[in-house]
Amino acid sequence: MEEIKKKRILHILASGGYSGAENEVIAVIRNLSNKYDFAYVSPSGPIQEILRKEGILHLEISGPSSKEIARIVKGWQPDLIQAHDYRTSVASSLARTKVPIISHLHSNPPWLKTINPNSLAYLLASFGISCIIGVSSSIIDEYLFRSFIKNKYLTLPNFTDSQNVLAKAVENIYDHSYDLAFLGRLEEPKDPLRFITIVNEVAKELPEVKSVMIGSGTLEDECSNLIKQLHLEKNITMVGFKDNPYAILNQAKLLVMPSKWEGFGLAAVEAMVLGKPVFATKVGGLPSIVDHKCGFLCEDNEEFRVKIVNVLKDADLYTTLAQGAQIKARQFTNVKDYLQKLSMIYELYL
Repeated sequence: MEEIKKKRILHILASGGYSGAENEVIAVIRNLSNKYDFAYVSPSGPIQEILRKEGILHLEISGPSSKEIARIVKGWQPDLIQAHDYRTSVASSLARTKVPIISHLHSNPPWLKTINPNSLAYLLASFGISCIIGVSSSIIDEYLFRSFIKNKYLTLPNFTDSQNVLAKAVENIYDHSYDLAFLGRLEEPKDPLRFITIVNEVAKELPEVKSVMIGSGTLEDECSNLIKQLHLEKNITMVGFKDNPYAILNQAKLLVMPSKWEGFGLAAVEAMVLGKPVFATKVGGLPSIVDHKCGFLCEDNEEFRVKIVNVLKDADLYTTLAQGAQIKARQFTNVKDYLQKLSMIYELYL
């Protein structure tokens, strides 16, 4: 009996790094590879070693340009393109390959709200896109030209593979323990510099507070310099990029997310799976994840300081929030439901 050939789906990402969106794509490929053939397209970077360990095909591009995407499509001949975030969505549309495109948006940058080259480019690209998936309703709500894309937009919140997070948290033994953790790219959207200033404020009341910053990015030197400038070398440890950040996150009490903007806020759910209360800003999808039962949404640095100090000083409050975090995380860990919905979207265009 002739084997039925599986449909091919191409995931395209703009960088070779590893963060929330990349983690999500890998989980999808891991769980749906029995139904579809996948390839992961991105520039070179830390993601390559992770993909190698996962046994996922990586097709390298020099950057997310229409020319590079057209080259990959011609060579691999996919049946469907899933372009992650704005740059790859625009480039995929401009490539004019005639392959259906799903634009999967993981963030809501400030330029969505105004007329500018980025918002106009995405508007024009959207006419060549079959479907737009957003990880939170805030993306469509904030897009100035939402009326043009609303009929092809749907919200599909990210999911977290809780079993994978829990398994990796105990995969490596990490000796150090921390009070506060920052997990994410050291880039403007995540605002790592603000995390450092928050730690500085907390340290004025709790001089022995210990914090860890997990991640790398273009602000790495600025973060290091600010830590030295504020004399926080004993309070903050930068550990750089880790392909398994959960072993370190598991050794912290709290996760702090001072983001300027977020699409969903996957790191918050991952921390909550591990029973870590989350202190975050009210941006993107974070208000749908964090509430007073599992952490706090904070308006300014002073509120971050007060809330964090109160929880670190009150063991009973900490225990209550930690338990609440694990309970709330269950809302975002239904892998089966997410994969069924995504598969239904795929089948519309295959």
